[in-house]
Amino acid sequence: MININRFLLAVCLLTAFTHHAWAQGQQDTLRVLAIGNSFSQDAVEQYLHELAAAAGKHMVIGNMYIGGAPLSLHWENAQGDKAAYSYRKIDAAGANTTREHVSILTALADERWDYISLQQASPLSGQFDSYRLPLNSLYHYIDSATAGSSRFIWHQTWAYAANSTHDGFANYDNDQQTMYKAIMKASAQAQQLVPIDLLIPCGTAIQNARTSFIGDSLTRDGYHLDLHIGRFIAACTWFESLFGKQAPVGHYRPDQVSEAQAAIARQAAHAAVRQPFSVTEIKSQPNVLIILSDDHAFQAISAYGHGSVQTPNIDRIAREGARFVGAYVTNSICGPSRATLLTGKYSHKNGFKDNETSTFDHGQDLFVKRLQGVGYQTAWIGKQHLGNNPQGFDYYSILPGQGSYYNPDFINQDGKKEHVEGYVTDIITDKAETWLEGRDHNRPFCLVIGHKATHRTWLPDTVDFGRYEQMDFPLPKTFYDDYTGRQAAALQEMSIAKDMRMGYDLKMQTIGEADREAAVKRMNDAQRQKFDAYYQPIFADFKSRNLSGRALAEWKYQHYMRDYLSTAASMDRSIGRVLDYLDTHGLTENTLVIYLSDQGFYLGEHGWFDKRFMYEESFRTPMVARMPGVIAPGSEIGHFVVNTDIAPTVLDLAGAAIPADMQGMSMLPLFKRPEAAIRDAVYYHYYENGEHAVSPHFGVRTARYKLIRFYKRVDAWELFDLKEDPNEMDNLYGKTGYKAITTEMKKLLTEQIKKFDDQEAAALLM
Repeated sequence: MININRFLLAVCLLTAFTHHAWAQGQQDTLRVLAIGNSFSQDAVEQYLHELAAAAGKHMVIGNMYIGGAPLSLHWENAQGDKAAYSYRKIDAAGANTTREHVSILTALADERWDYISLQQASPLSGQFDSYRLPLNSLYHYIDSATAGSSRFIWHQTWAYAANSTHDGFANYDNDQQTMYKAIMKASAQAQQLVPIDLLIPCGTAIQNARTSFIGDSLTRDGYHLDLHIGRFIAACTWFESLFGKQAPVGHYRPDQVSEAQAAIARQAAHAAVRQPFSVTEIKSQPNVLIILSDDHAFQAISAYGHGSVQTPNIDRIAREGARFVGAYVTNSICGPSRATLLTGKYSHKNGFKDNETSTFDHGQDLFVKRLQGVGYQTAWIGKQHLGNNPQGFDYYSILPGQGSYYNPDFINQDGKKEHVEGYVTDIITDKAETWLEGRDHNRPFCLVIGHKATHRTWLPDTVDFGRYEQMDFPLPKTFYDDYTGRQAAALQEMSIAKDMRMGYDLKMQTIGEADREAAVKRMNDAQRQKFDAYYQPIFADFKSRNLSGRALAEWKYQHYMRDYLSTAASMDRSIGRVLDYLDTHGLTENTLVIYLSDQGFYLGEHGWFDKRFMYEESFRTPMVARMPGVIAPGSEIGHFVVNTDIAPTVLDLAGAAIPADMQGMSMLPLFKRPEAAIRDAVYYHYYENGEHAVSPHFGVRTARYKLIRFYKRVDAWELFDLKEDPNEMDNLYGKTGYKAITTEMKKLLTEQIKKFDDQEAAALLM
């Protein structure tokens, strides 16, 4: 029986405070008392108070706890005024206290509660018949005890994990969806049974979150919420329901909850508050696909206006997304460019300055490691050129060093070498599709496909032999550059005329030149037959001509271009395969695709092949990107971006923290507003002092001018007006009339060196 004297005393006391309590609760401190069990413990005892504090809200939270208590037990305890509860309380200052052996009536009298929350025990949460008598009785009991001063909350609880072993799961045929639907129906009926002022849809919020990359991992034992992300989702749901605004996860996030998880929690809660009785699919973190080619010139891509070649699949990315016409690299050489992509840092900061002497520290902070920390699966397939023990990848299968075009070897995650028959571009694509098929489809992915193409020796797939045989390519305007006023350019050893090798580069094998990579010897009989069938007639024709001088240089240029572009064609075809895979498997809408080369490349400009120089053809890289809903189709982004920007962009889009020492910038503002600018200058530093005899140098580029300082082989400066001299033929450094702009550019160079903390360059300027 109810203790009538105590009950009436409590009613009198609470009546006196009715008006004042409500006003104070709304204007100052919100007071919420839950009468529940371990599920109310999951929901209100952790993180809710902290979220409120982060939003500048004051709360007092109480929880009347008995593990597993159903509504019927609460009513029984209320009737008998039983001191059966553990009364857990968080005061306005955030201090936690626990009192044992407390009755419901005592707790009701302890504060001027603005809200009283009720819930059903989880095994009975979807069985409305268990609600009828106890819920109706408890409502009237509490309403009388508080003299109508408190509002009522119904706490909608969650369905068990799909693999739960809880005995009560049998009530729902051990099926999560059946349980969820039953809870929704019972919750709606509860609102018809008694006047419920506020529904807290935790059950729907949890179910929403299960559709995200987090999946069905929100409980710690199949029914109680995970102590971190599970409870945080519940707290976000309570917060938004109580305060009418989304949880401030940007101001408060538990250490054990990643930023990406917190974003899902906020989104899942918000969707549940808006639609409390139906599941909203939470769009998972975007997938990321980076396709990285090797030495692919923007001049060899039809999307950049070069109509003599066709790259329909790269063009497709540009057409459905954006084409970058101001994309640059920090150091135009294979390994260092990849190190920059992974770290978001210049070579002097990531430690990998050149291919010849540098060793990459895979233990340093890489963007893929941070993606792993927010739930991503990561993989690198193909050429990486940073040693044989990658870190930060759940899976890798990489070419050793430069790799081989035909029948290549791969180094796999187990450290073992794998020999695969076929053409390298196709094999890399096969491996990528296999990994995509076998990955965990409940998690987002970041896949880097590293193509060997179009690296020297430009060896096409057999199906592409002769693709451009009938085409003659116009010589670049600068093909016969004499390098006047440019000492470093004059000393290089990357001339098509004098340095391109007949056997190694142009496959004229019978001349007797040593085949350094034994590329042809790797071919099987069928491949070699097709190779000989194509190249032997060309060689026979070449011998009959007895070419020399300019005629020989131009013959070499034509065959270089045909092999180079045929190699690029097979890569573009493979890119199309991957894009088709995304389409077929419903991944296109939620996948950021970025295609870029590790740097640009010379296709006869200045008479050269290769890269390295800070001149536009190698300094500038092709880049196209697509992300439906983020990048407007057909966009052109003309402002400067750098390959340091890839890492922070991906982290930004994934909702992961961007390290303070990353030197790149997120491109998301450019994705959303292509007319925006994120920098007005680009800094460059090339270090390698070996192959091709290119002198190390550093410099800065603005929209109009470029200043370069060469050192070691050559101690010289170069200044170019790119508006008047886009081919960079006229070195203005030291010429009359350019003193002011030289001074201005040197000042800017000094500022860039300081900004990026390049101490080696700083010492050279002293």
